[in-house]
Amino acid sequence: MQQAARAVAAVMLLIAPSLALAAGGGFAGPAVAGIPMEFVFFAATLLAVAEAATQVKRANQLNDDLIKTKQDRDDARAELAAWAALGIPVNQVKDVIAEAKRLQTQTEAQEEEIKTLMRVNQGLTHKLAKLIQEDYHVPLPAKLRGTILVADPKWDFVVLNVGQDQGVLEDGELLVNRNGRLVAKVRVRSVQKDRCIANVMPGWKLGDVVEGDLVIPAYPAS
Repeated sequence: MQQAARAVAAVMLLIAPSLALAAGGGFAGPAVAGIPMEFVFFAATLLAVAEAATQVKRANQLNDDLIKTKQDRDDARAELAAWAALGIPVNQVKDVIAEAKRLQTQTEAQEEEIKTLMRVNQGLTHKLAKLIQEDYHVPLPAKLRGTILVADPKWDFVVLNVGQDQGVLEDGELLVNRNGRLVAKVRVRSVQKDRCIANVMPGWKLGDVVEGDLVIPAYPAS
């Protein structure tokens, strides 16, 4: 709207002399040759209104920026006050924050290491159980659901989209189904973070396993 008003006003001011010449053959001012002063006043008013609107918009933007700056300042003051309440000098705040981040990183690394050790221990427990019990089956999470990503019918191995993060364990067995019908049973041979490789078990291949087939635990944990 502001740009349109400026454009109209500018055009009116520019054509005023031409209109005057066309009407009377000369131009000695806006009231000459039938060109009323209101014409020029109207064009000037349009320009003034457009300029005023621009200034108001600019003022509003500056006011918004000022409010945000004040809010940032108040937040910074509040944070400094919180550190001061803890008895920590301002010049030491940066070091304290850096140390907190270092400890957080160290904690996360230790937690990941603990998870890894627990998985290893769990795997060894199941291997020991298989040695003691001939018919032992490694249990997998009851809610585990996966999909065949790659299937090799020649060598009867598959790659699944589930792994350590989903609770898959080496030697775990999975039932492969398609449209609710059993296709095969596979045994996990290697496990990665979010993938695993399994072999189709002899005697359990009722059809070719293909990409997109679904898997569920053959022996879900209770």
